[in-house]
Amino acid sequence: MNSLPFLTRLIAATILARQNKAMIAEISYLRAEIAYLHEQLPVGTHLRFTDRWRKRLARAAAGVGWKRLAEITTIAKATTIRGWHRLMLKGKLGVQRKPTGRPRVSDEIETLVVRMATENPTWGQERIEGELEKLEIRVSPRTIGAILDRHGVKPSPERGTDSTWKRFVTDHMDVLVATDFFTVDVLGWLGKQTYDVLFAKPSPIRRLAPRRSGMRDQAPPVIPGSSRERWPGTLFLSYQEHGCGQDCGQALGARSPAKA
Repeated sequence: MNSLPFLTRLIAATILARQNKAMIAEISYLRAEIAYLHEQLPVGTHLRFTDRWRKRLARAAAGVGWKRLAEITTIAKATTIRGWHRLMLKGKLGVQRKPTGRPRVSDEIETLVVRMATENPTWGQERIEGELEKLEIRVSPRTIGAILDRHGVKPSPERGTDSTWKRFVTDHMDVLVATDFFTVDVLGWLGKQTYDVLFAKPSPIRRLAPRRSGMRDQAPPVIPGSSRERWPGTLFLSYQEHGCGQDCGQALGARSPAKA
């Protein structure tokens, strides 16, 4: 009777030894398979895990033990898997966190900000902010600066140095004024006097055609003591009424200057 428990233990030990040997062989094969799969991955590949796989790995790792896990894991760091396990126990693994801070600017607004900055080299962040507010788009100067930096656009002082004269004139056409002057000889009580006449005209820029008769030749003669003696002071308006009403061939494009 005493031999029966011994035989039972011997048989059980033999079965367990065979199972352990088979398990060791299975683990050895699985390790070889994992090593092969690792070699197929490009260098620097960052694996992404779904919540389902995070939970599965966390449960399996808890049975191995965290100290032993640090020695055998190859798919992720032991500290990372342990963090998944803690979140799983708290019921927070897979729970979406609410985003904090301001919402991200849309791609359309980013494209508009970059376009404003590139087409207007002298515009800074605050100027772009003001132009966007006219379109009922509110973006802070700091966000505008981050967008420009992300797209490799230089700050306004550096962008301004790259501007050409053509770009400068195009950007400031609405505030440019064309100016010119000519001289007029007037016979008055003190004798012959020369008047310098300066006139200015907003853009688009128009000039009088060179080497042709102009305002001076089409104006009436000056008679001393008459109201015509004050003619140089109102020359430009007189020219509009007297000359260009009939013949505007003296101006480029045969157009009359705009009335002030």
